[in-house]
Amino acid sequence: MNKIILSSLLLFAFNASALSIDMSEQVKIKHTGGFVFFCEKDLLGEKYEQYRTKVKKQLEIYNKEFLEDKIKKIILCNKITLKRKKAAYAAGFYDPWKKEVYLSMKSNRNFVGTMHHEISSYILRDLCQQSKARCTLFKNRWRKNNKVNYLNKEWVNVKNNINLWWQKGFLGKYAMSNLENDFNTTAEFLLTKRLRRKIKPNLHKFLKNHLNKMNQVVSLYKNYLTPEGYQKIMEWKK
Repeated sequence: MNKIILSSLLLFAFNASALSIDMSEQVKIKHTGGFVFFCEKDLLGEKYEQYRTKVKKQLEIYNKEFLEDKIKKIILCNKITLKRKKAAYAAGFYDPWKKEVYLSMKSNRNFVGTMHHEISSYILRDLCQQSKARCTLFKNRWRKNNKVNYLNKEWVNVKNNINLWWQKGFLGKYAMSNLENDFNTTAEFLLTKRLRRKIKPNLHKFLKNHLNKMNQVVSLYKNYLTPEGYQKIMEWKK
């Protein structure tokens, strides 16, 4: 009886937020954007419980109000496969209409970073929904730190040579695709502990362009994180 009560209390405590962490009820899913993808299940559930705990811990840095308002579900897939002629896999993506985030657990060394990467899309969207003027100003300031225009789908043709994107103001190759992915990549860098802690001892290697972007992220994120969460992303500046 006591176990039942305790379990109920723990469940209630977590459900105080409207956000839930689930496995998908179906494998084949249609994204509201129109494409179809496959969310392979973790049949034994062992990996699911492990990664569910990771997600819960990482969500603690965000304001409860933001999570309740913007995200309904984080759905864990053993593997995410996109429907294309040639099989392609995704580490994660989000569906802003359904307020859902999908994350792959299979061979995803940067699982935590991927989660923050997807959540950052909701933060950028929220800024733009609140004020078109602030959104435009933010994006214009951001673009000034890039030495080339975004490549859209052509980013995949960029060689895997860090100097090719680093010297142009990007922290990753994928960041060259569009502004949202550029913003997400920078946010991911600051919110992922193992990446964030590489910044300070290597500060001399970062361009002013990179630092400008990181400062923009920090300034915006202050409204979306708990005080403890904000202190964490400020570690690189201390």
